Amino acid sequence: MKYLDKISTIDQLSTVCSDLRGEGQQVVLCHGCFDILHPGHLRYLAFAKEQGDILVVTVTADSMVKKGPDRPFVPEELRAEALAALGIVDFVAVDSNATAVETIEVVKPDIYVKGKEYENSDDHRFVNEKKMVESHGGRVIFSSGDVVYSSTHLIRAFKERLRIDDARWVNLCQRHGITRDKVREIFERMEGLKFLVVGDAIVDEYLHCDVLGVASESPVLNLAKLGSEKFVGGAGVIACHLARLGCSVRLVSVLGDDLNAQWLRTALEEEGVENDLISDVSRPTVKKSRFLVEEQKVMKVDDYRRHPLDSTIQRELLDKVSRLLTDVDGIIFGDFGYGVLSDKVIGEICEALSNSEVQKSAVTSTSLRGNILRFSDMDLITPTEREARTSLGDFDSGLSVIALDLYRKTGNKNVAVTLGARGLVYFHQPEEGSADDDLRLATEYIPALPAVTRDPMGAGDALAATTAAAMKAGAPPVIACLLGDAAAAQEIQQLGNVPLEKGELMEFLVNLIPE
Repeated sequence: MKYLDKISTIDQLSTVCSDLRGEGQQVVLCHGCFDILHPGHLRYLAFAKEQGDILVVTVTADSMVKKGPDRPFVPEELRAEALAALGIVDFVAVDSNATAVETIEVVKPDIYVKGKEYENSDDHRFVNEKKMVESHGGRVIFSSGDVVYSSTHLIRAFKERLRIDDARWVNLCQRHGITRDKVREIFERMEGLKFLVVGDAIVDEYLHCDVLGVASESPVLNLAKLGSEKFVGGAGVIACHLARLGCSVRLVSVLGDDLNAQWLRTALEEEGVENDLISDVSRPTVKKSRFLVEEQKVMKVDDYRRHPLDSTIQRELLDKVSRLLTDVDGIIFGDFGYGVLSDKVIGEICEALSNSEVQKSAVTSTSLRGNILRFSDMDLITPTEREARTSLGDFDSGLSVIALDLYRKTGNKNVAVTLGARGLVYFHQPEEGSADDDLRLATEYIPALPAVTRDPMGAGDALAATTAAAMKAGAPPVIACLLGDAAAAQEIQQLGNVPLEKGELMEFLVNLIPE
């Protein structure tokens, strides 16, 4: 298909557009999502083509589309192909930046065309794009806007008829050689892998209630307790997921000297997790109690006491870990902010592993004081977008900028930033020799797998454990992230922090892969 030759990269456009301008041709740039091409888009692009000689169109990457959990509806590869098929379009590229500013700086268009709705816009993103265009001697022109359609409205109206999830998955599997046999082989190789999990073990309690009404003494819900159930949480459930995947797992953590600690020890033993749990009488075992009416959470109460481990317990923990490190394939740090993983503990463990083949991963939570920046030179980190932004104190930059900042500050090799219902974006370190001032991380967007969300709790733990196990089993990191994505999709369909069944997870994923 000849028209596919029009699809380029942003860096390639720099040379192409420079040569064209040298030949005296005017370059016109359009930038947008183009989720579903409609008559409004066609009029807009036709207008843009009339303003110059060469029409370049850049498409917002999937990971940068901020229009709701179901967007973009059409994946970036297919959006680029659709635009390239138009005769009036000369070049197409996917732009992984949050705005078109960086692309404008590279392409240096003579004319930048925006829709009529931007003519009086003071949106800072457009204002910065306009400044960049004019700084290179270009002009911003607004299209007539005589035909108005909305991709968002079209998708809402016809979503059930426009099924392109299959196309998205076929494309992803084809590009990475993902087959059913390969997935089965990865799951088989997880069997017997030795993992050590270190961090905060938690008891997650669900209290099922009925609403009696509003309390007479104050305007609060009056609940009647119907029953309760407990789940292993935190670093403990990460260990349980690994055990269900067939790995040999040991958990090192610090608990209180109480009934919750007894329950946790028994639950871990039943899951096949060997444990080295240290008792600390100065703190209770961390318990998070969630009050549910039917399956709707109405309140959460945390029972904990956060203070640094005393020197004796800290030394005992480090001694246990030191003895176990001699015979493990991988270690996962579970930092949920309750004090088990101090800077000293993390530092000494990482120092002991500095020249080893042990795979290192980290899971954090920013709900208290967990911070992904505390972990350097990890083979894998799996923060949520919120956790990554909170750790860096950056809530405005594009996701690619966030990931690059994380890489520069920590040197972590593989970063899977989870986006909740939108899936995840996998970033990995560039090839050796890349100039630091022109550094860009390679990326891959992995959309969320089809699932009915019953309870989002525990999705990140399932994803982290499965991705780490798959990587150690020899899966390329992008395929490992795909398996982790499937684990998250399975987890959210269950009520509570329930460890996954390996067979069910494998069957779920295999059934989604084209034959």
